[in-house]
Amino acid sequence: MNSFLLASLLIAAFACTTPENSIESKPVTDQVIDKGPSDEIYMPTFKIYGELAPVNYLDGRPEESALTAAHGFMVLRVAGCEITGEIAETVSANNIKANEYMIKFYGENWKSEFENETGKKFSYPR
Repeated sequence: MNSFLLASLLIAAFACTTPENSIESKPVTDQVIDKGPSDEIYMPTFKIYGELAPVNYLDGRPEESALTAAHGFMVLRVAGCEITGEIAETVSANNIKANEYMIKFYGENWKSEFENETGKKFSYPR
């Protein structure tokens, strides 16, 4: 009985911890827009958080990367429903800069053009 209780406590303790290399453990206080270590083309990353998106909305899943990359941007889920003010502010600043970049290179209607071409909707915190 004691070993069962001990095993249950260990499972609960380790199941609720976030691994050091997971998205949730990394701060979102990185630079808003940077070029990266090489001269490769920069691709802005829109950061999202909150509940899972409805059907036909981008949700930051890895399988969506090819679709968004083909249109010049990426989507990254940085948190679930529980966020801090710092995360919200950082995500907002990042997304404003990413949107400015997209407008500069793809025009004012980049988002609606993406949605029309792909049939996917895209909403992000501002």
